Amino acid sequence: MAPVPDPPPTMKDLPLLLASLLSWSVLTPSLLAPSALAQTPPLANCTAPTTGEYLLLVVTPDAASQATLRQTLPPTVSVPVCNYLGTTVSRMGGFRNAQDASVWSQYIGESAQLPSFVVSPPSPSPTGSPPVPVASPGAVPAPVAFAPQVLGAGYAVLVDYFHNPAVAQQLQRARQQTPGLVSFGQRPYLLALYTGDGSVALGTLATLQGLGFQALVVNSQGIVVLVDQVKL
Repeated sequence: MAPVPDPPPTMKDLPLLLASLLSWSVLTPSLLAPSALAQTPPLANCTAPTTGEYLLLVVTPDAASQATLRQTLPPTVSVPVCNYLGTTVSRMGGFRNAQDASVWSQYIGESAQLPSFVVSPPSPSPTGSPPVPVASPGAVPAPVAFAPQVLGAGYAVLVDYFHNPAVAQQLQRARQQTPGLVSFGQRPYLLALYTGDGSVALGTLATLQGLGFQALVVNSQGIVVLVDQVKL
């Protein structure tokens, strides 16, 4: 004899049913989607260029820009994503001179509308010590909503930091403020000051040079700001 099905719920049973459904709706997300609680692993720091190698770092802060870059390049070209002083970039290596890297930079800028800059190889060390990595070990980049900003008229005091994060830390202590990262002439520099006053720019230049920084003053028009403040 077939089992008799349970009778349908009556009006007096509805409060119990609603309470059961509410408790299940609270528990279900944590039971069905535990991966949502997992944190995104930190992005690896960019590998420094080898002796004689030039890098092209393309600013690709999100999945959409990374996909745009891959569509622009031949499928055989490897462009790993990495962290460069708090900026998410795609790394193109293997260039043997700055001119070739600059040609690719121009092509990517025109085709994909993505900013990029060239990283020079490390200078030979007389002590034979390995080159300084391009980003401090263990640094975790904060999420950045990237919107390329081009400086207007005025003066920019730039510091060549030779891809050494320690220089950025020294500049922060000297200026009592965190420097930005900019692209000038398809090369990365630390931005110590942006001002419309030429005398202030020259005074800052003299101070920084007196402290041993490789600083220069340039016309700020056309300089692309990559990061307002580097991650130290």
